[in-house]
Amino acid sequence: AQRGNRLVVEAADLASAFVDATKLRQILINLITNAKHAIKEGDGKRELVAELLWSDTDGLTIHIKDSGVGIGPENLDRVFNHGFTSRRDGHGFGLHSSAIAAKEMGGSLVGNSEGPGCGAVFTVKLPASIRAEVHEDVGASALFRHG
Repeated sequence: AQRGNRLVVEAADLASAFVDATKLRQILINLITNAKHAIKEGDGKRELVAELLWSDTDGLTIHIKDSGVGIGPENLDRVFNHGFTSRRDGHGFGLHSSAIAAKEMGGSLVGNSEGPGCGAVFTVKLPASIRAEVHEDVGASALFRHG
């Protein structure tokens, strides 16, 4: 890791949460990749926080927070549109496909930023009913494995 960079992962006990691992992995890879780009383009502190929370009533909530360039209010809704991107090398499919994947699992994906230079937070919410929709058991350690 480079000096000044910080990655924090806070995870609840997810051993009993069942989700479509492929879809969840796709969402997390897209969100973390976007956060890494936003941090790289920023000029402040370099921090990415991934927070995973489980509640028997509320289900799974994942916050991906970054200290990157932030998102202007005019683009907060647009970032989920197919083909929209603010990066020169972006393709505009990641957040769009991630929002669809979250919806297909009965959940949602929303973004929030206080504006340019203020970082961003993307929140994935999946319902408590995901326990009954058994696809693949995913514990916190498996969420960040690739391949």
